[in-house]
Amino acid sequence: MSTSAPSALDFELLFAALPAPFVVLNPDGQVLALNAALAKLPGIGAATDWPGQPLTALCAALLAQGHHLPPADAWAAGLLAVRTGEPQVLEPNWKNLQEQPYPAAQAYWQATLQPVRAPATAELRYLLVRLLDVTEQLQAAATSTEQLRQILAQSPALIATVEGPEHRFAFTNPGYNAMTEHRALLGHPLAECFPELVGQGFLAVLDQVYRTGEAFGGQETPLVLTHPDTGERRKFYVDFSYQSLRDYTGQVTGVLGFAVDVTDQVRTRRQAKTLTAEMTRRDEQVRAITASVPVFILNFDPNGAITYINPYFYEYTGTDPTAPLDDAWLAIPDDDRPVASSLKAATMATGQPGKATFRCRRHDGALRWFQTNVQPYTDAQGQLAGFSAAIIEIHELQERTEELTRSRADFAALADNIAQLAWIADATGHIFWYNQQWYDFTGATPEEMQGWGWMQVHDPALVAGVNVRYLAAIQAGQPWEDTFPLRRHDGQFRWFLSRARPIRDASGTVVRWFGTNTDVTELRALQQRLSNSEEELRIQAESLPQQVWTASPDGAVDFYNHRTTAYLGESMEKNGTAYWLNFVHPDDRLRVQERWQAAISSQRYYEAEFRLRRYDGQYRWFLGQAQARRDPGGQVLKWYGTNTDVHQQRQLQEQVLASQSRFQQLLETLPQMTWTANSSGSATYYSQRWYKFTGATFEQLQNWGWEQLVHPDDLFGTLNKWNHSLATGEAFEDESRWRDQHGQYRWFLVRGEAIRDKHGAISVWVGAHTDIHEFKQVRQQLEAQNARLTRTNEDLDNFIYTASHDLKQPINNMAGIFEELTRTAYFRDPDAIKLISYFERALARIYGTIDDLSAIVQVQRQQQEMPAEAVELAPLADEVISSLQDQVRQLGATFELDFATCPMVDFVRLHLQSVFFNLISNSLKYAVPGRPPCIRLRSTPDLLTGRPIITVQDNGLGIDLERFGPQLFQLFRRFHSHVEGTGMGLYLINRVVQNRGGRLEVSSVVNEGTTFRIYL
Repeated sequence: MSTSAPSALDFELLFAALPAPFVVLNPDGQVLALNAALAKLPGIGAATDWPGQPLTALCAALLAQGHHLPPADAWAAGLLAVRTGEPQVLEPNWKNLQEQPYPAAQAYWQATLQPVRAPATAELRYLLVRLLDVTEQLQAAATSTEQLRQILAQSPALIATVEGPEHRFAFTNPGYNAMTEHRALLGHPLAECFPELVGQGFLAVLDQVYRTGEAFGGQETPLVLTHPDTGERRKFYVDFSYQSLRDYTGQVTGVLGFAVDVTDQVRTRRQAKTLTAEMTRRDEQVRAITASVPVFILNFDPNGAITYINPYFYEYTGTDPTAPLDDAWLAIPDDDRPVASSLKAATMATGQPGKATFRCRRHDGALRWFQTNVQPYTDAQGQLAGFSAAIIEIHELQERTEELTRSRADFAALADNIAQLAWIADATGHIFWYNQQWYDFTGATPEEMQGWGWMQVHDPALVAGVNVRYLAAIQAGQPWEDTFPLRRHDGQFRWFLSRARPIRDASGTVVRWFGTNTDVTELRALQQRLSNSEEELRIQAESLPQQVWTASPDGAVDFYNHRTTAYLGESMEKNGTAYWLNFVHPDDRLRVQERWQAAISSQRYYEAEFRLRRYDGQYRWFLGQAQARRDPGGQVLKWYGTNTDVHQQRQLQEQVLASQSRFQQLLETLPQMTWTANSSGSATYYSQRWYKFTGATFEQLQNWGWEQLVHPDDLFGTLNKWNHSLATGEAFEDESRWRDQHGQYRWFLVRGEAIRDKHGAISVWVGAHTDIHEFKQVRQQLEAQNARLTRTNEDLDNFIYTASHDLKQPINNMAGIFEELTRTAYFRDPDAIKLISYFERALARIYGTIDDLSAIVQVQRQQQEMPAEAVELAPLADEVISSLQDQVRQLGATFELDFATCPMVDFVRLHLQSVFFNLISNSLKYAVPGRPPCIRLRSTPDLLTGRPIITVQDNGLGIDLERFGPQLFQLFRRFHSHVEGTGMGLYLINRVVQNRGGRLEVSSVVNEGTTFRIYL
C-alpha cells in the first residue's frame, strides 16, 4: 500500500503531541507556546493562557504545586549564555532532597535550552525549552548517600566529608571525632573549626581536589592539632586521601576525606632508622657542600688513588669531567707537582693531616696559587680508610703576602741600617723581631731571642726590675723609656737607653710595640767623669756622636759641643736658654719649653722629642735628654744633656703606622677611577668608583678582564699602547671609550705610571681613568664650529675683497665723468653748485667705505703674513696723535698717557697703530660740543694672568649700551648720525684684537664718556 507524501508537515500538531513537557520562548524570555504534556502538570491550566507571560511566572506556578525547576539565577545565566553559544542544561535545586526524606508529592525537573535561529541570517528567533523529570535519579542518589554514611560511621579509619567551596563539615565518623576532640562542627567550615590547619597545606589540597575533581593522597603526612582547652600542640602522622564527591550530574559538590593514623608506626620506624638517615643526610650535605663551594674537594683511597672530585674543580680548570680521575694531577704544573705528591705520600705514610701550597692552571691557562689542607679519616677499626683534600685559591693572598714580604724586607733593610738596636713586640709585649744590629751586638741567634729571650743579655741583678717597668708600660699602653746595661757578644756590658712606642689600629687598640735601644755608655761615662773635671767633660762631649750641652741650675745653657755648632751653623758665643729655643720647630717650641721648665722646677730628669732646624733650614727629629748633677745636699749643681738624632727612627715609626693603608686611602679619595696592576699588566686593584661605573665585580675585571669594557674600535690601539708601556716601562696614556653598567660608552683619559723598587725593577703600575666625555664632545663641537667659522671668514674676506675691487673701477669712471662734466659744462641753475658739493661728498664716502673694506681684508691677510714684534706704546701713541693734530688743535683736546707699568707689548705694529688711530679719532669725532675732549691712554698688567691691558678712555658723547650693546661690533653699525662715518671702525678694531687671541670690552655712560679695554 502506498501513500503520497504530505505537501507540508503540521509542526503545531507534532509539538502538541510530544510526550515530554516543552515550552517555546522568545529571545526576551516570554512564553510563546507550551505543549500538552506541560499543560497537564498541576497548576498550569490551559496552554492558551500562557503566551506573552514571563518564564518566571511559569516557574512560580510549578513550584507552588511542589515541582522544582532550576533556580532563577540559573535561568538568567542560561538565557544569557544560550543567546551567543550552545544549548544549556540547567539543574534543579535539590538540596532539600539530601537534608530530609523526599516527599512523594514533589518532583524535580531538569531544563534544556535549545536556541532556534533563522537559516539565512542566524538571528535568534526562539528558545525551545525541554523539561525532564529527574526525581528518581535524585532519590537514588540520596539513598546511596545515606547508606554510605552508615558504612563510614562504622569504619575504624578517620573519615569526614565536607561540602561546598568553603569545605563545610557534612559528616564525621566516631574515629575522626575522637582524634580531633570533637572539634568538627557540622555545617561549619573546616578553617573555622581547625585554624591551625590553614598553614599546613591541607586546605590548599582540599581546594585543588574540589576545583579539579582529581583525587589526592599523602603518605605519613605530618598533622599538628592544638588542644582546645590546654593549647597543647600534638603532632600526628596520617596516610590520607581526598576523593571528590559528585552529584547525579557529575558536578563536584564536596570532598571525602579518608585517613589512617600511622603516628606510632612512623615514630617507631624513624627511631629505628635515625642513625642511618643521619649518616645519609650528612653524606648528602657533604656532597652538596662540596658541589657548591668554590673549593676543590678531592677524596683519596688509602693507596692515594683519587675517588672523588667535586664539580667546581672541572669548572675552574676546564678539564673533562669524563676523563680518568687521576688526570686531575695534570692541572698542577710540573714544577709544583712534587710538592703535592710529597704531601700525599706523607699523609699515606703517617695518617696525619698536612697542608701545602702550589699553583694550579685555570681554564684560561693562567697559573693561580692554591693552598690544600689534607685530612685523613679511619674506618671502624681505626685503620686509614682514605683522606680528603680541600684546596682553596689564595692567589690574591699570596700576592699580598709576597708584597708584604717585600715591604717587610724593605723595612728590615731600613731598620738594619739605623744605629740603634731595634725590635718589635706584639700587644702583650712578646718580642718577635730584632734588627741585625741587635744580633751583631749580642751575638745571639733569633731562636735564643724569641719571646722573653732578651732577658738573657741583661744584667741578672737588674733584669727583674727592668721587666716589671716594661710590663707596666705595656699594660698601661703608654710609651716606655728605661736605661740599663746589655751584655755584648764579647761579654762586656754597655749602657743603653731603651724606648718603645705603641702602634695602634684604626680603633685605637694597641697591636704592636716598636722599640729601640740607643747606646749611651759613653754618655754615662761622661756624666760620671764630669763630677771630677769640667775640661774632661768638654773633651768627651766633643767626641760623642750626639749633640752635648750643659746648663746652669736655673736652666741657662752655657755649653754646646762642636757637633751641635756644626749642625746649627751658629756660633756658640750667643747661645742661651731663650736663644736655643729659636732653632726648635714652632709647632714644638711651647711643648719643649714647658717640659724644660718643669724639669728645672722639679729638679728631675728632662726628656723631650722635637724637631731641630739644621744649618740649611731643614728640620730633623731629636730626642733631648738631661740629668742633673747634685751636691751632697741634693742641690742641683749643673745640668748635663744630649740631643740624639732620632729622625730615621721617627720616619720608620711613621712608615710602620701609615704604609698599610695610606696608598689605598689615597686612591679611594681621588675623583678618578683608579687601579693598580702588577709588572705583567694584570690588574690587582680597582677603586670603588670602578665598580659603581661598570657594575662589574673584581672577579670579572681582574687580570685583563677590563678588555671587555673598551670600545671595539679603541681596543687595538689601547692594547698596543699598554703592551708598549709594559715592555719599556714608559708612562701609559690613552684616550678611549669605556662601557658603563648601562651599556653606554664614555670617553676617558687613561694614564698609568710605573713604581719601581730599589733595584729599578717595576713592582706595580698605578693608573687613573679621568672622565673627559663632555670635554671630548665640546672639543669636537668646537673644532667643527671653528672649521665653519674659518670657512665663513674666508668667504667673507673674499667677498669683501671682490666687492671692494669690483666697485673701484665703476666709481673711478663715475668720478672721471663727473670731473669732466664740472670742468666743461655750464650750469644755469643756482642750486647746481650745492648739488655738485653733495655728489663730491657722496663719492668721498663711497671711497672711504671701499678703503675700509680693503683694510679689513688687509688686516686678515697681514695677520697671517706679518709676525708680532715688541711695540713701545708711548712712541706709537705720540705718532697717532701727531697724525690727528689738526683735529686736536681745533677741539682743544688734551691727552694723559700712562704706560709706565707696561711700556711694551707683543703685537703687529701696523695693526696696533690702526687700533689706536680708530679709538682716538672716534674720541675726537664724538666729543660733546662745547666740552674739550680729554683722552686717557694707559697700560697695566692683568692681576690674574699678568698679560697687558690697554685702556682708552674719553669724556665724549658715550654709547647707549642697553640699546646698542649687542650691535656694537657689527659691520656698518653707527650710533651717532650728526657726524659722517662708515660704521666699520669698531668692527675692524674688534677683528684685529680677536685675531691676536685677545678681547675688547666696552663700558660707557651717555654724555659722560666711553672706556675701551683691550685684553692682549
